[in-house]
Amino acid sequence: VGLEYDPAYVRAAQKLLGSVASETCEVIEGDALKFEGYGAYDVIYFYRPLRDDARLRQMEVRIIEQADPGTIIIAPYDTALAPHPGWTCAQVISPIFITGLTQAQVDVWHEDAVRTAPERVKRPAEMRFQTGFWTPLLEVAHYN
Repeated sequence: VGLEYDPAYVRAAQKLLGSVASETCEVIEGDALKFEGYGAYDVIYFYRPLRDDARLRQMEVRIIEQADPGTIIIAPYDTALAPHPGWTCAQVISPIFITGLTQAQVDVWHEDAVRTAPERVKRPAEMRFQTGFWTPLLEVAHYN
């Protein structure tokens, strides 16, 4: 679902989506600063939709306050989401954030995830048989 403020862009996007018979995508007209439905999404992506920093911050707060815990937020723009008093949202890695966790919790979670990356593990000598495409998974499992 795409949220768009400009009615002309909404009509153009709807026309385009209609021409490709997209059944899983839609564009709705709305104001990001008034939208009440952010809690309905597991992933929220936006790329600097507002040029004014104060209004952008207002939108970020609105999204964080409405988003369910565990919502992934992808915000790849020149200013980063910053903590606000009373909210729980943490940066996983630029530009990815997750709601419902503190930064300390995400740091532990992130380190655990990095530790399981196959690039961090060398094949143990006792694994002498050919494992094909399973090799990275088996190596990480063995390591952990």
